[in-house]
Amino acid sequence: MPCVLCIFFSNNMAQEANRDTLPDSLLLQESDTLQNIAPKVFIDCDFCDLDYIRKEVPFVNYVRDRMGAQVHVLVTAQQTGSGGREFTVLFIGLKEFSGMNDTLVFVTSPVETADEIRKVGAHILKLGLIRYLAQTPLGQQVTIDVFHYAADLTTVEDKWKNWVFEINLGAWFNGEQLTSTINLRPSIFVSKITPEWKIELKPRANYSKSKFQTDDTTIYSILHDENFNTLVVKSLGEHWSVGGFARVRSTIYENIKLDYRIAPAVEYNYFPYSESTRKQLRFLYKLGYTYYYYNDTTIFNKIEEGLFHENLGVAFEIKDKWGSINISLNGFHYFHDPSLNSLWFYSNLNLRIFKGFSLRISGGYSFIHDQISLKKEEATADQIKLGLTQLPTEFRYWGNVGINYTFGSIYNNVVNPRFGN
Repeated sequence: MPCVLCIFFSNNMAQEANRDTLPDSLLLQESDTLQNIAPKVFIDCDFCDLDYIRKEVPFVNYVRDRMGAQVHVLVTAQQTGSGGREFTVLFIGLKEFSGMNDTLVFVTSPVETADEIRKVGAHILKLGLIRYLAQTPLGQQVTIDVFHYAADLTTVEDKWKNWVFEINLGAWFNGEQLTSTINLRPSIFVSKITPEWKIELKPRANYSKSKFQTDDTTIYSILHDENFNTLVVKSLGEHWSVGGFARVRSTIYENIKLDYRIAPAVEYNYFPYSESTRKQLRFLYKLGYTYYYYNDTTIFNKIEEGLFHENLGVAFEIKDKWGSINISLNGFHYFHDPSLNSLWFYSNLNLRIFKGFSLRISGGYSFIHDQISLKKEEATADQIKLGLTQLPTEFRYWGNVGINYTFGSIYNNVVNPRFGN
């Protein structure tokens, strides 16, 4: 008969029955308030409902900066094979609680609502905070009860064998007196993910039609593309994986009537895959072959061709109490002419520099020398203005930078939803 540990929090801040058995250091005094005895907690989570957490777990102090916290709660998530998510909640003790660290994990299904998920998350948060409460006078307000239940050990049979199917049908439109646009994006996602295998099938299409009207002319812009991507991966322990990619694609914008691609691949992760929610350093190598059918003759006088190519990618990601960093670098080239190559770089940094001050920087840069599908015929002025065809370029870039500085009261316990937050 398995045991279940139940923990209850007393609403009475001073239980007289316990005073005779507690040391003076753990006794609540008349002047004690939640603000000066409860642990100071910083919730580090971009997707959590913080208002809900403050209401459902009210027995700690929530602070808005890690520098003022005694407990740093870092929440990360990754998608499971069924389409749900696995949440990892890392409790990091700071100051008086330094060295008191813990990790709790819970998994949700794709059919659970946001309310159901946040209830489980609040329960996990309560469990993780118990050891810190025990080090304060609030520990005497925690009641522990143990009861037994009969577990049903019947094995659950999965009739779907871990296969998950997701269908998306989306439409977007807008308009003014002289312009209008409609965009359709149907897609299907099929996957089977187990500890040993990862299989994904992704058919997708995109159709966009725009109308531009002047005094005497009406111009229509029509773009559409379709692709079917496939991924198969076999796990080889905590650091290695092998598999491959396959693709069938059509895109008017890139002058491709149809292309077929297959690329066997191998990946090495310096850190164990079991730590992937917090840190990754992955090296992915792909050796591939693509056969292209073009809509119009290319700048290399080709209407169709088959080419071998290779790709090497490096991705580094880490998320910790000081912030997070994500860096990736990918290189690609064709074997028949190594000068036809490209290199992509992406970086995202969120850094807590000192109390109340944080810095965020993100950006990307691409060196482009592999536009083999460019049309031989020059694009017209209308095609350029309407974005109907890709243009020759040797680089692309983008960037974003920002700072945030907050000062004042360190506490953030109050929830007031009036007139919006």
